[in-house]
Amino acid sequence: MGRYVSARARAQLVDVLLAAQVALYALRFFGALCGTVAPDGDLGMMLARGARLSQPFLLVLFIATAIAFLFWLDRAARNLPALGAASPIAPEHVVGIFFAPVVNLVGIPYVLRHVWYGSDPTPPARSWLLVAWWPPFLFAWLTLGSPIVSAPLMLVSAAALIALVRDVQRRQDEQFRDDELRRAVPDPTADALR
Repeated sequence: MGRYVSARARAQLVDVLLAAQVALYALRFFGALCGTVAPDGDLGMMLARGARLSQPFLLVLFIATAIAFLFWLDRAARNLPALGAASPIAPEHVVGIFFAPVVNLVGIPYVLRHVWYGSDPTPPARSWLLVAWWPPFLFAWLTLGSPIVSAPLMLVSAAALIALVRDVQRRQDEQFRDDELRRAVPDPTADALR
């Protein structure tokens, strides 16, 4: 059984980076929307320009978020044996699956689901979050050329991933605290009953 090391700081970094993405995708969506509705107006031109200028920042932010997410997911997966998960995934596979072409389309949500469900024996209450994260993310990447379609999809995906990361981290921290409290209580002995 491994040692539990909370990944809370990493989860908070992922949350902040994803929140910044949500803000930029909202700007990008409203810029594209105003550019479509009133392309000749000053506001429409300004928002459309802001949407175009946000693209390099979004790329850098996406890369930083992906790196932080991988570090967090690796730590969360390494905590599973300490939490008593039935069949933890090898931590090398957790990060490696992200770089395996085609396999990663199915493997990434599988790994996150496995870590999510393995963090606590009770099933998560909001299991729909995985569906709210991965399919919109894939469709957004397919429609990157159209910000009016891709921006709201990425916004939904980022918001769902924030909720997933928070839920996994909360479940892991609570499960660890529960295990620590159970270990602190000594088992009853026959002498204590006399």
